Amino acid sequence: MSQQTETGSLAERILVALRAKPGQKASELATALAVDRSEINSLLYGQLGGLCMQDSEYRCQAAAD
Repeated sequence: MSQQTETGSLAERILVALRAKPGQKASELATALAVDRSEINSLLYGQLGGLCMQDSEYRCQAAAD
């Protein structure tokens, strides 16, 4: 499996997790998805930047469809 495919899959898993349980922090997502928090943050601030929102307490949620 290529790096991009793995990253794309993780991005999708993050969105699914946030839709199922909005308001999670990156550390909570990392634990739930069994990946490093830095990977979560990289995607939240990069590829998923326009698809997720973060509040002042760093809790994330998927943007409205």
